Amino acid sequence: MTDSLDNLIESLREELTQYGELLALLEAQQQHILERSPDLVQEGAHQIRVQTQHLERLKGHREITRKQLYADLSLEATARLGDSLDRLPPEYRPLVQALVDDNRFSITRIRKLARQNHLLLNRSLTTVNELVDSLYDNGQPSIYGEDGRFPTESRGQSIAYEHVC
Repeated sequence: MTDSLDNLIESLREELTQYGELLALLEAQQQHILERSPDLVQEGAHQIRVQTQHLERLKGHREITRKQLYADLSLEATARLGDSLDRLPPEYRPLVQALVDDNRFSITRIRKLARQNHLLLNRSLTTVNELVDSLYDNGQPSIYGEDGRFPTESRGQSIAYEHVC
C-alpha cells in the first residue's frame, strides 16, 4: 500500500508544480496583454494550451494512482480523495491533505487569472472593433460612390474616417 500511496503523493506534487507553471504563464500573458504585445500574447496562448494538455495527462495519471491506492485500501473507486483521508496511515494524512488543498487553491487562482485575461482580451477586441467601425459609414467602406466616382460631399462619415481616407 505504501508504494501506491507514494505514487499518489508524487502525482499530486507534480500536478502542483505544473499548476504553478500554468500560473506563471497566465501571469506573463496578462502582462503581455497590458503591454499590448499581441505577438507575445499569441505565443503565450500557445504555451498555455500546451501546459493545459500536459496537466490533463497528469490528472489522468493521478487518477490511475488514486484508483490503485483505493484498490489497495479496499475503497470504492468513486470515493473522493478528501473523504478517504481517514483510511490513510496517520503520518501521511497531513501531507496528502496539504497537497489536495494546495492543488485546489491553485485551480481557483488559475480560474480567476484566466477569467481576468479573458476579460482583458475581450475588452481589447471590443475597442478595436469600435475603432474599425468608426472608420466606415454605416458599416460599409465608401471611398467611391455607387456610380464609380469619388463622392463630392461628405455623407456623415466619422471624423476618423475622413481623416484616414
